[in-house]
Amino acid sequence: MLYCYFTALVASFLASCSLYKQKNVAQWLLLFCPFLGLTILVEGYAFYLNMKNISNLWIYNIFCAIEYCFYLYVISCFIHSSKMRLIIRYALALYAAIALIDILHIQKTTFASLETSLGSVMIIVGCVYYFFELFQYPKPVNLAREPSFWICLGLLIFYCGYLPYIGLMMFFASVSQRIINALALLLIIVNIVMYSLFMVAFLCRIKISKQLLK
Repeated sequence: MLYCYFTALVASFLASCSLYKQKNVAQWLLLFCPFLGLTILVEGYAFYLNMKNISNLWIYNIFCAIEYCFYLYVISCFIHSSKMRLIIRYALALYAAIALIDILHIQKTTFASLETSLGSVMIIVGCVYYFFELFQYPKPVNLAREPSFWICLGLLIFYCGYLPYIGLMMFFASVSQRIINALALLLIIVNIVMYSLFMVAFLCRIKISKQLLK
């Protein structure tokens, strides 16, 4: 399953590279290519540290803060309400400050559960608001060709699966290995789903020639 996860991640990165050849692509969507490239490097380095029996918590704690800030910024870019967009960006700045304090002073040597749980809740709220706003549009929207829809759907699925895992680790002192393994498998699956939906977002605007379908 880990190989499937890495395959989905790399495939999503390669799909994001095609955005630079497409026309009229939003700037926020172009940011996914360098971000996913960074994600591959971080995952690869963390795997290397794990193979050497060296703790990789620090790199995940730092990257998680970057990841949440990135996704919150992206969500703010396709929210239509200027008031809500401003709220999300203020929340992003507040989150960045909290995450920095958490990493440097509170959970320096442990998994930054405060940082990740707060960030997950904020992303879920942002995605839910996007879908609420989407269904309030006065004109019909072709969701199949709307990148923001697929991005938000992927984020919502992943973080709704990730948040219970964090909660279990935070509030229960002892958890059976069987439950941990089951949740770890669930996280891999929702990760694969998220990156697969990202691929749809990157490729959904490409028009396939009718000649190719014959």
